[in-house]
Amino acid sequence: MLEAAEQQQALFDAAFCATPDAHNAHGHAPLHVAAAHGYARSISALLAATPNGVAAADPVGRTPLHLAALHGHARVVRLLLKADAAGAAAAMRDAEGHVPLVLAYLHRHDRLLALLRPHSPPVDLATFARGPSAAFLSSDSASDSSSDGESDSGEDDAGGERANE
Repeated sequence: MLEAAEQQQALFDAAFCATPDAHNAHGHAPLHVAAAHGYARSISALLAATPNGVAAADPVGRTPLHLAALHGHARVVRLLLKADAAGAAAAMRDAEGHVPLVLAYLHRHDRLLALLRPHSPPVDLATFARGPSAAFLSSDSASDSSSDGESDSGEDDAGGERANE
């Protein structure tokens, strides 16, 4: 699996690092895409090419730091915080009014809270409702809501039970 991730990052580097100011159909610059996917190696190259990119907002007001926090990429969060000496990206609010700290909290990336809190404006995280935990989402109760009687693995219920007997 690691090899596939490295191949994806290499393809990303070849396609986008040469054009750091380009934007995709969603209004994301390569730095946003690299942050969302956790491509730490690409982040360093893109920051060298676009030093102000760390505080660049996408169409919904999210910076690369917002996206790294949203997707739980601690190494990328560290790189972006280091590059954001003025602290602008950590204090920027997206269209929903969320700073990166809040996105990390809402998506249960608790290990990022200690990284982001010193750089963020004061926020009372208790006022935000958190989504279900990853443990809940991966439990059998999450797949019980399937309307076609098939489990997430594509097997019908009887087939899944026979495999466990």
